[in-house]
Amino acid sequence: MSIKRLLVFILMLTLCAGISGCDGGFMGGGDETAQTERSADLYFPMERVRTLNPVSGMDEDCYNISKLIYQGLFALGTDAVPYPQLAESAEYSEDGEKITVVLRKGIKWSDGNDFTASDVKFSYDAHMGLSRSGASLYTPYLQGIQSVKVSDSYKVVFTFRSKEECVLENLTVPIVPAHQFTSVSAARAVKDDFVPIGTGPYRVTKADIYDGVVLEANSYYSGDPVQNTITFIIMPDKSNALNLFEIGAIDFTVLRGVDRDTLLNNVEVEEIPFLSNEVEFIGFNFNRTATAKRAVRRAAAYAVDRESILSYAYYGNGQLNDTIYYPGYLGAESNSDAYAYNTKMARSTLLKSGYKDNDGDGILESADGTPLSLELVVNSDNPCRVQAAKTIASGLKSSGIGVTVTELEWEAYSAALARGDYDLYIGGARFRDCSEIRGYLYTGNRIGYENTKVNQKLDQMLGLSEEEKKALFAELQDTLIKDLPYYCLLYKTYGAIIPEGLEGTVSSSCFNIYNGVETFSVQRFKAAPGDEKEGDAAEEKEEAE
Repeated sequence: MSIKRLLVFILMLTLCAGISGCDGGFMGGGDETAQTERSADLYFPMERVRTLNPVSGMDEDCYNISKLIYQGLFALGTDAVPYPQLAESAEYSEDGEKITVVLRKGIKWSDGNDFTASDVKFSYDAHMGLSRSGASLYTPYLQGIQSVKVSDSYKVVFTFRSKEECVLENLTVPIVPAHQFTSVSAARAVKDDFVPIGTGPYRVTKADIYDGVVLEANSYYSGDPVQNTITFIIMPDKSNALNLFEIGAIDFTVLRGVDRDTLLNNVEVEEIPFLSNEVEFIGFNFNRTATAKRAVRRAAAYAVDRESILSYAYYGNGQLNDTIYYPGYLGAESNSDAYAYNTKMARSTLLKSGYKDNDGDGILESADGTPLSLELVVNSDNPCRVQAAKTIASGLKSSGIGVTVTELEWEAYSAALARGDYDLYIGGARFRDCSEIRGYLYTGNRIGYENTKVNQKLDQMLGLSEEEKKALFAELQDTLIKDLPYYCLLYKTYGAIIPEGLEGTVSSSCFNIYNGVETFSVQRFKAAPGDEKEGDAAEEKEEAE
């Protein structure tokens, strides 16, 4: 069935469902004998993109669909740890500024050509050229690479501008085939008729950014064989895809909004939540007298009712976490709840550190009689954070800490943080990977936090294997929990939306929302005898005309 026919079919079904909804619902009109069958033909929504070329593509759907077609030397797993895809192994140089990557042998492109080191160099040359002008989705991964050299047919040497940028996370960009392009500059072109050739589980059999994209099994793929076909249907707005689940026209989508439950109230679908890479936290200003004190930060943490914030400010769509590092990173336990909500403990912590309740109004004072009063800054355009700020302020006041909540529009909020005009603020980040968190903790960070032991641990972790990092990271995390430069409120979750009849392993992650879709199949109603033939005949007639 062509994508054009499918869209007409969807429209007809939608109309029919609306007309017959009171007589038993869609496809059956109350006929309980309607038969179903399992189908390996899947339908996903996508918005129109400029191109499917992963080098020049700047659209979110180009990025996500590329995960099904292309591979990188490494990819981020569901735990945010890099694992090898096209790489066999990687070795750091003694100075920690080079990585030598040995490539897997026997890998082929979906057109049957061999994958070699020349493809890797060609890809990075193409990506890096666009990165310099900022016209690349992968600029953060590429700006630290100084050069890429081919050592032999299956070995590539990457030289980085600094030791801090010499990490496997920066080797996760998609590799494209050199033989598909006449030159590096040609690989940077934005072509709407571009047909991808990759090494991933799927190959492209139709690439029409105006009509739709069809993916079938890549017979040359080195992993487990794919058993289904995916048709991406172009939609002006993917949020409308929910309306098509009940008529069997869409089989998978992802919702990111924390208020998504309101969209799912009247739709018979299943939601599989998964961790996002968006963290929400309280940041403390280490250049202010009060919040520079560990006791004040700890008391503030005890005063924060994170469970209520998760439930009422973020609609329950999140996961509590000890630090701003990705939950479960390097296998570490990440929700020990070291500062469980307890206003009595918060007040006791302050009293033990020397604060006094001198005038009986409940607000504690320092030894010189200065009231303990903090300014909490939040951006007013984020209702989740505004609600969280109200909960936090209530807990702080109950603990003996005076608080003023300052709501600022985004530009004023950003300027206040840059100037340091706050005691604590509610903020957040969308980390591309855990290596980016270094800038939030190392000396010179925005909040003024400085701990030489933390610097040392961050430095020592560079150039080590993931297994070697684990012990160091456990020590780092323990220090961060004690120091509290940031108090993690939660990591948001996204929702993978599937129909009730879908079978397969839903293992979406924020690093690859389509992870696991190659195992999917769906239960559908059987078409009436003759419908397919009549449809095919009509299509052939239409094409002939």
